[in-house]
Amino acid sequence: MYPSVTDYPARKAAPMTKCSLTMLVEGPGQRTIAPGESVRVTVQVEAHGAVACDGLRLELGWRTHGRGDREVGVAWTRSLYSGDWAAGSQAEFEYEAPIPPIGPGNPATHHGEHFNVDWYLTASVHEGSAVIATQEKSLYVAPPQEGYSPPQVVTVEPIPWNAGRRLSWLPGVALLLAGAAVGMRVPLAGLPIFLGGAALSIRALRRAQATYRCRDLEFGHWPGQVVPGSEVHVFLAGPAELVAELRESTWTLAAIEKATSRNGTEVTHYTRTAYSESLPIGDGLGVEATVEPRPSRSGAGRLETVFRVPAEAPGPMELKNHSLQWELTLGIRGLSHRLSFRHPLGS
Repeated sequence: MYPSVTDYPARKAAPMTKCSLTMLVEGPGQRTIAPGESVRVTVQVEAHGAVACDGLRLELGWRTHGRGDREVGVAWTRSLYSGDWAAGSQAEFEYEAPIPPIGPGNPATHHGEHFNVDWYLTASVHEGSAVIATQEKSLYVAPPQEGYSPPQVVTVEPIPWNAGRRLSWLPGVALLLAGAAVGMRVPLAGLPIFLGGAALSIRALRRAQATYRCRDLEFGHWPGQVVPGSEVHVFLAGPAELVAELRESTWTLAAIEKATSRNGTEVTHYTRTAYSESLPIGDGLGVEATVEPRPSRSGAGRLETVFRVPAEAPGPMELKNHSLQWELTLGIRGLSHRLSFRHPLGS
């Protein structure tokens, strides 16, 4: 668990000789601050000289740092005071600062390998166009990590499975033709090309056979979005005989962290797996008694899997230059060719 409130060095936009500012944040202690909660903020100002204050402002926002182009967001800005302070005067202001819901424009705190997202409360004194005093404190903002109880009845629409890559036979056929053409002139030179084409063609044929056998497979998952500290239920449905052959197959649930940097026309992408877990298909953990998906159109066979997502796993996020996306990958084994299918979960 990270401390939820942390002192942050002040950013000085002008010599800070006319007044000093101290910000105190009470309420969260060392726990995570959840969206919808509020924290009590006390701002203390001491004027060392005459100050014509054009605004004592309190701002809640977030920003990224690390790899990827920097992104900044402001949830809200409040004006606590505007007026004059005489030299030697002191003032104190209190405000109940609300924490906004986590959403597309308000990501949760994230500390990853490629990038971080941190929230900040900033208090500042403005005189004219200058900031003469400022202080920041960082906040650890994330949804509450509570236990998850699946609903007693869940209705899920099966999703047809499609292995794709229907033109995977083209490279093999091209090499076969090239090897035959070269072999007619230089047999020893054409033979390796021809054999390479034959191997690729056989591989493509086996894949086509396996894909055809899986044409009636369907799957479903719930909920549609991954919540750290909860569960993700997945089922695979299809003809009973085929489903029985797929027990060696696996589901993989993974969170992919991505950051993008742009320098003129050059674009650099950074990608890493922030979390990953693989389970065999059919690791149902007793889910049969609690879930009633709609009957599959393709047969009576069904294998179910339940992922327990740890509370410390990262939550989904989608920004312009930074994202954290969850996805399911189905790796099919037990047939003449291994197949894989990747399905993004809602974010």
